[in-house]
Amino acid sequence: MDTDNKMALGALVCGIASFLFGFCSCPLSFIPFVGGIASMILTGLSFLLAVAAVVTGALGIKAAGEMAGEGKGMAIGGLVLGLVQLLISVGLTITMIVMGGAIAALLMNSQAM
Repeated sequence: MDTDNKMALGALVCGIASFLFGFCSCPLSFIPFVGGIASMILTGLSFLLAVAAVVTGALGIKAAGEMAGEGKGMAIGGLVLGLVQLLISVGLTITMIVMGGAIAALLMNSQAM
């Protein structure tokens, strides 16, 4: 895998790393206190790496057009991995906010009785 398209390679590495950090953060959240903090840190890193994968993937595709298509597959792979991880992160964040609001409403109703 000898390529001069460093953006494409960076996109693929960031995309794979964002998936690994995202999936490693889930089991850690079940460990009290320390696991929760580690899970939040890994989730944040996963989100940042996904953004980096999307940006470098787009730049890698543009660079591949100027380099006769060299590294275009890696750039597309990194871009897709980054976009999927971003969708997962945003979806889970929205779900946690909604569930937190629902739990708070249930607690408020149970205290009112």
